Amino acid sequence: MGAGDCNEHAVLLAALGRAVGVPTRLVAGVVYVDGAFLYHAWCEVWLGEWVAVDPAFGRFRRTPRTSSSSPGPEEQFAMVEVIGRLRITPVEAGGPPPG
Repeated sequence: MGAGDCNEHAVLLAALGRAVGVPTRLVAGVVYVDGAFLYHAWCEVWLGEWVAVDPAFGRFRRTPRTSSSSPGPEEQFAMVEVIGRLRITPVEAGGPPPG
């Protein structure tokens, strides 16, 4: 159909990377966008170190993660219960912790 969400974009990128011999793995987690935590999927590719590549947002960055696994339906469903209950409180860098 020529369209998809973050899952389809990540799976396609992983398939393309692997097809040309670049080790690529799927990653799933949460992202903070427009004031809310949302489920998101992206890839990591091995370029001498694991580099996060996000085809849905068009970004890449180095990542300190040393291991990851391809998320299955069980892991994705488990995240659904967490998303929506996460809260973030911004603090000034170097300032005292809240509370």
